[in-house]
Amino acid sequence: MCGIVGVVSQGPVNQLIYDALLLLQHRGQDAAGIVTLQDRKVYMHKAKGMVRDAFRTRNMRALPGNAGLGQVRYPTAGNAHSEEEAQPFYVNAPFGITLAHNGNLTNAQALKAELFSTDHRHINTESDSEVLVNVFAHELEKTTRGLPLAAQDVFAAVANVHKRIRGSYAVVALIAGHGLLAFRDPYGIRPLCFGRSPDGTVMVASESVTLEGTGHTFERDIQPGEAIFVDLQGKLQSAQCAETTQLSPCIFEYVYLARPDSVLDGISVYQARLNLGETLAKRVPVIAGTGSNSTAEAIDLTLHAQKAGADAALVIVPYYNKPTQEGQYQHFKAVHDATDIPIIIYNVPGRTVANMTIETMARLSTLPRIVGVKDATADLARPALQRLASGADFRQLSGEDATALPFLIQGGHGCISVTSNIAPGLTAELQAAWREGDLKTAIAINERLTPLHEAMFCETSPGPVKYAAELMGLASGELRLPMVEISDASK
Repeated sequence: MCGIVGVVSQGPVNQLIYDALLLLQHRGQDAAGIVTLQDRKVYMHKAKGMVRDAFRTRNMRALPGNAGLGQVRYPTAGNAHSEEEAQPFYVNAPFGITLAHNGNLTNAQALKAELFSTDHRHINTESDSEVLVNVFAHELEKTTRGLPLAAQDVFAAVANVHKRIRGSYAVVALIAGHGLLAFRDPYGIRPLCFGRSPDGTVMVASESVTLEGTGHTFERDIQPGEAIFVDLQGKLQSAQCAETTQLSPCIFEYVYLARPDSVLDGISVYQARLNLGETLAKRVPVIAGTGSNSTAEAIDLTLHAQKAGADAALVIVPYYNKPTQEGQYQHFKAVHDATDIPIIIYNVPGRTVANMTIETMARLSTLPRIVGVKDATADLARPALQRLASGADFRQLSGEDATALPFLIQGGHGCISVTSNIAPGLTAELQAAWREGDLKTAIAINERLTPLHEAMFCETSPGPVKYAAELMGLASGELRLPMVEISDASK
């Protein structure tokens, strides 16, 4: 996921692109870059970090020109720590092309080999965006060899790009001395739209909020497979460059990537989230983690979750300050008495040091809205003992994937799983087999999952599961400090 913007104006665009990137900051916080074009000379600055950190006054002064583009990066391919892989990317032939890209190419490795062996182009990073700019440059060179550049040649090059690459891509590119190009993959997986300001400036951006926030009037979305070309005088031409198209946008744009005040492909992100929430509430209960070692903060967080519509709250046993059993009881009772949603206790002594005893939990289970526990003690005697102390209606959910099946056998009711992020189907099938009384199948599934359970906890969670999700193309493997990327040995 990234945010991209391109601008053609009759005045300097550096500040305008900077402002646009601030409005796209939610789409990427790892790196930012701006390139501008003055006559035929390209000026570029890119660096790791947020927009406000990547650009100082001296950097902005060194970005003259009336056309440009920018990107904020959230790495889903390549090296998340490499400043070289910050965008935009530049190639000097043909014409001089700079390109920024939002999406993922699924055949990037095959293209990289093809570029080297057939197109005689070298790729120096692991970024699929560098692959994309070189594929486009090669196709543009083929369509314009020995001829002056025309918009139809650009569109023919984009058509050939569509034939070669696979995956999701929304692209903005500057062709030195000629203008701004923007195009979208044939499925419209990643968003891209454009608009104009009263002075004739044309802006292309990932989200409509970028246009509105910089004084531009939204004109329309770029269609799947379509390309637009804006020359340096602001004249805009468009063409459909894909043989077959179908609008199939990424659902995660509406779930959490885009800003709620954006409109993507005619659909309000805010309204889509309301609709999704209402539908989800009818199908899947939402349990919000609201724990803290401060009782007052735990109450505030739980009230916030309640107001947001959560079905229950998962509240951890207070960590660091090591409360007594009576202190633990009073903490949970205070949260219970101040809120109106069901509470599940999260007992994980390996992280909190404080282990809630069976007796304390039994006392809490008499409170009407303390309904269960996520048990991460790995004590397999505990489910049966807790069942005797708290009754069969007190829900016991394993917090340890490796012992989830024995936990069920001992009287547990389910599992709050880490492994299910990577293998949701198998994890659900194990639970279903147990509920249906098919222990043989449950054991067989558990044996299949055991090596994955071990891998998910080879280092402190969530490091391994984040890395696994990155390998699957589901998420970035980056973590917030003090958590760090898992070691090469664990990979």
